[in-house]
Amino acid sequence: QTCALRSQAYNCLIHFYKRNKQGNNFVLKKYKKKRLIKMVKTKSDVEKVMEEVHNCTAEEEESYSIFNLLENHNLSFLKQEIFLHLDHVSLHLARQVCQEWNTFIMARVWGSKRGKIEVEKKLARQWRKEEPHKREFVIDRKGFYLAVDEKAIGLGTLDNKAVMLKVDTGEEMRNMKCQDEVVMERMDQNNFISEAESVQLDLTDEVVVTVTGCGVVTVWDRETMDMLYREAHHGYEPVLGVRAVGDVIITGGINGSMAVLSLSQTMPRVRVECLQREEGQRSINHLDCDTVHVLVGTDHDMRLWDLTDRTSPRMTNSVPAEHVCCCVLSYPYAACTGLFASYGVQVWDMVQGIQLRHIHVDLSMWVVQIKDNVLATSMSGDMNIASTPSIFLHDLRELVNPNIKDKDLWSRQIMCTREDLSDPHIAINKTSLFAVTKKGQTGAKVTVWDFWSYNQRQEWDMDTFLNDHDGTMDME
Repeated sequence: QTCALRSQAYNCLIHFYKRNKQGNNFVLKKYKKKRLIKMVKTKSDVEKVMEEVHNCTAEEEESYSIFNLLENHNLSFLKQEIFLHLDHVSLHLARQVCQEWNTFIMARVWGSKRGKIEVEKKLARQWRKEEPHKREFVIDRKGFYLAVDEKAIGLGTLDNKAVMLKVDTGEEMRNMKCQDEVVMERMDQNNFISEAESVQLDLTDEVVVTVTGCGVVTVWDRETMDMLYREAHHGYEPVLGVRAVGDVIITGGINGSMAVLSLSQTMPRVRVECLQREEGQRSINHLDCDTVHVLVGTDHDMRLWDLTDRTSPRMTNSVPAEHVCCCVLSYPYAACTGLFASYGVQVWDMVQGIQLRHIHVDLSMWVVQIKDNVLATSMSGDMNIASTPSIFLHDLRELVNPNIKDKDLWSRQIMCTREDLSDPHIAINKTSLFAVTKKGQTGAKVTVWDFWSYNQRQEWDMDTFLNDHDGTMDME
């Protein structure tokens, strides 16, 4: 198995040399076998080299390892250069060759400043150009709402439960009952805004926060799932906005009130800093936060709050975004959707109060999310002509650049299949896009598009990988 992995990794390196050589002529000098220097010109030569590597003793192989030669001549930076030119799948294979390679890659590729920059560039290219690895999980829950990070999927349901799923397999790890039955009896089950048993959620490394259609807010310890806090501090009315980031939690009620809560490692673990309502602020439909600023979407505008003093947040600006269904903050910029009440996706400079972009103006859009510089937005399922709703990806840097015309914006469209007219809710982390749709009467389907998967492609075709586009060998 080790020989096979080593062979695959050497193929990766040969492929690197092939794609990054200077000029038309290329000489690959790697292996010294007592009396001669091997010249690799054809696939047959490569096979002979691999056979020699397989048959040689460990001592002989170590003596003419190209990486050992580089180390002996204080040229380890060239090793880093080689590995940095490999794609993420090849890096994954190379790490499995031996402990030395694994240690070097972890330290000089994943761990170094330059390595991290190059890896981020690779990831950006994956989002833009490569086909993601798609997988689906069927969940026996009435899931409709997603919150994700790199470790887990949080699923909000329509049956009073929040569910934590493994991000790689969809296996259920925990589920939490988010309010008592007696509370639901107080709610009008025909409430147009929110079903009584609906659960929305957000999560950090430390906690999971759930809010319900009855107004119950619960904070759970993420590791133990102990209940740290449970109150209906907005009253027993729907809570439609929840955001947890760092040590701050923001919730927004349908009555227009906004609550700020702080997390602590000491008792009490959760503290309500303030509960306030700005004069004239109607229903809070959605919100976002970056620990310093809060973005609030209402029935008629989008508002920016300063959170420097958590006990007394201060509204600093508002923009006429009309009806806001979903909003997201990447300070000083913000994006919002408005379903059928305000078509498309709007992008605003919240400090200057200027609308920078209005795209997808002919579509009813529901969810909008930002992770790093990737903006993802999904169509509403039953408000558009298309039978299969789409998810669109954009580059935030382009969206806020006034010198780029709408027709020149990069955009990627991903189709989200569904069984009925339910709206797909989406979420995004650094490497993947997630969507949840209805599955039958009592279930849900979670779809994951992984842009950094080691299953994205098959092994190289060894019959062709050394060929130019015209099918001829140029390794001379």
